Amino acid sequence: MNIMRKLFLVMITVLFGLISQVQAMEFDDLGGIDVHGFISQGYLQSDDNNFFADTENGTTQFNEMGINFSADVTEKLRLGVQFFARDMGDIGNNEVVLDWAIADYRWRDWLGLRAGNMKWVNGLYNESRDVDMLRTPIFLPQGVYNEAWRETSATLQGAGLYGELPTNKAGSFSYDLQYGSMSMPAEGGPAKLLKDQVPDTFKAAYGVEDIELESVDVDYTYTAAMKWNTPLEGLLLGGNHWGYSFQADAETIINMNTLRGTAAAAQARYTPIIAQLTAALANPAAAGLTTPEAILAAQQQLGAATYVNNYYTGVLNNTSADTSLGAQITGYPTIFKVRTKTLTGSMEYTWKNLVVAAEYMQTRYNLSMQNNLLENLDIANAYQGGVSNIPEFDAVGYYGSLSYRFTYWFELGLYYSEYYRNKDDKDGEKRAVSFPNEPKHRAWFKDACLTTRFDINENWVLKLEGHILNGTAVIYGADNPVNVYDPAEPRYEEDWFLGAAKITYSF
Repeated sequence: MNIMRKLFLVMITVLFGLISQVQAMEFDDLGGIDVHGFISQGYLQSDDNNFFADTENGTTQFNEMGINFSADVTEKLRLGVQFFARDMGDIGNNEVVLDWAIADYRWRDWLGLRAGNMKWVNGLYNESRDVDMLRTPIFLPQGVYNEAWRETSATLQGAGLYGELPTNKAGSFSYDLQYGSMSMPAEGGPAKLLKDQVPDTFKAAYGVEDIELESVDVDYTYTAAMKWNTPLEGLLLGGNHWGYSFQADAETIINMNTLRGTAAAAQARYTPIIAQLTAALANPAAAGLTTPEAILAAQQQLGAATYVNNYYTGVLNNTSADTSLGAQITGYPTIFKVRTKTLTGSMEYTWKNLVVAAEYMQTRYNLSMQNNLLENLDIANAYQGGVSNIPEFDAVGYYGSLSYRFTYWFELGLYYSEYYRNKDDKDGEKRAVSFPNEPKHRAWFKDACLTTRFDINENWVLKLEGHILNGTAVIYGADNPVNVYDPAEPRYEEDWFLGAAKITYSF
């Protein structure tokens, strides 16, 4: 445990000890600085599949803690900072991070300026995602608030404008404009997610054993959001557009002997096919190619077979076997480039103790992968500069939820959420071509959740919830490895259940 983490945990412990005595809200002896914080501990258990941690065996690697300080410097200027740590399997590992640190200058109700490390505006709940006390469920609907991207979609480093525009009879409008960059760790969620984007066909063709992410450089991040507090009391409508661009540098680990074995087998298969097609085209009539269409089809088959054979000839000519040392492992630098654009639509209606919400999100992904192995072995120049462009696709997710507070201490909620990696391939048929080793249900994720919240007092909250799940699109392959003792055992199960419990103390 590093020094910073120790100091953070000591600070949290001391403050929580003080607050248990005085229920601290505002520290006048600190010059009017407001101090707030929270700490939570959870437990996760699934009957199949690991949900971002070793949940099949049950895990307590599910906790969060944070403390923030804020103060009004003037009537219009407010400064604030929050330190945060979380753990969920391999994600976070209780490393202390600067969650947010902002200078907020509100010149008028209709115009304010924020600068620093600020909460990223997206949908209804992204800004308050870390504050467990402000919502009913433990996990927000994965169709819109995917845990896989929580590390990178929480905050934005830059500046933004915001404000509220009242109208006489049409309610009021609020807006947020943000631009900057963000921190994206080279380990944890992003690394696991990028690994899952590399097709099985590519791994087999090049003998890929692993991809190790080394660094991530974010070019830009932006968001533009608008919310409408309608004349109907309690009804809120919203929409926002956001996107980002980043480059990830990685090392692709190639098993050269596996690659050479694949090449030799392919060459043995395609060499006689090429000879047969060449002979047939030399004398089409004798081969039964009596129409222009038949001759054209044979020419196309010959071209495809020649291309594949030339590629694998290049593999054998440009690599060397090392059977004396077993598998020869070689690393090749790889560059991933990712650009996204997202549209989110939101609705929330509050009536007395009832809250109904629904959101829809669609994200367009533009991905490319550059590897010098592609360039070195590319006989037909199919990969210019060793770049492989993954066809552009749109991921979609949506949910509907409702919650009702029966008493001051008990609240019940439920939601149904769906997520699809590609809106044009909801059944996974197209994905199966590039990922033949994975089940089709890796293309979707459906979640029916029932959650309960118990407010023990104003500081303590206990939550219990269950998820009936179908599909495995949002979980990581790295968290669900092949069983080395029984490779035939299914790696993923389509229908499964996740149970969660969480207790939170806040002040």
